[in-house]
Amino acid sequence: MLAETKGTVLLPGHPAASAEGLDASQAARVRSALLCAVFADADERIIDGEVEFPRMGAVGVLSVLPSDVDKKVIEGAWLDVGWFHSTTTMAESIAKVPGLVALPPKAHRLVQILLADDLVDEDPALLENLARFAHVLGVKPIIHRVVADRAGGVATDVLRTNPSELLVIGAGVHDAPVSAFTARYGGSNLHRSLADSGEDAFRWFAENLPRIVGVGPALIGLRALMADPARPPLPVRSPDLCRHHGSNVYVRDATSKIWWTRDFAQHGGSIFKTYLQIDGQLRWQADHDGDGKVITKKWKGSEGRTIHMRETTVCSNPAKHTS
Repeated sequence: MLAETKGTVLLPGHPAASAEGLDASQAARVRSALLCAVFADADERIIDGEVEFPRMGAVGVLSVLPSDVDKKVIEGAWLDVGWFHSTTTMAESIAKVPGLVALPPKAHRLVQILLADDLVDEDPALLENLARFAHVLGVKPIIHRVVADRAGGVATDVLRTNPSELLVIGAGVHDAPVSAFTARYGGSNLHRSLADSGEDAFRWFAENLPRIVGVGPALIGLRALMADPARPPLPVRSPDLCRHHGSNVYVRDATSKIWWTRDFAQHGGSIFKTYLQIDGQLRWQADHDGDGKVITKKWKGSEGRTIHMRETTVCSNPAKHTS
């Protein structure tokens, strides 16, 4: 059985070299590229909510040492690679790559995080570590360091952005923003940890964020594992166009020219959302229940109202996303 392991491979055709043993001038010349992949069996099947054959993930850092005389000449090359069967450990490995700058993705799922002030006092790097890990999963986090005298302002910010999920980390988080969130959305999208140290906070976050945003523990999306034959089909009779934006899929009805997508946050009973394409954008039109009926008097925040078509990718098979 394959186990999680790491190692260094010296590439053939080059003098033996690795990061260890380089002097300061050589280390400054090293150039690296991050390579990531998830491998699945060609005949992969999902049985009773589990993948029949386990997936494996690889995180590799390809490094080369150019000559100090001629940069076209490579003095050494090596590949540091790790193999993983866990979503959490693979994402952690990516986030910890030295020199990696993790930027918030344009196509994202917005998550608000309330972090107890004492946890940041103990571990000042916690904010950055949480953000980097979230970015690796394609999530845009908004992290608030909650102090008592700013709790009201944080509550306002949380409601203004209409987040998909709210994560509360630490026992010292003031209740005002939490109460404001649950009063509007209920408790199904609220996730709490009573971590009392920075280390415990990050561990809880790393183990739970993948599941919260729809990634299973074994390198596969939960939507694939939990596909429910009873879930209502997308109310699109004549699908002709399809676009992907992050983890969301938008399908256009050829007759009505309306774009439909599933609402996985499901605030206020919303199952579907509809959009109209105007001036190179998808603009939110309405939320709908499982029967496709418009949900009236539902508050809609600014997040997700407008999606630029240039930030989406084309799908060649719209029909497969309607069931």
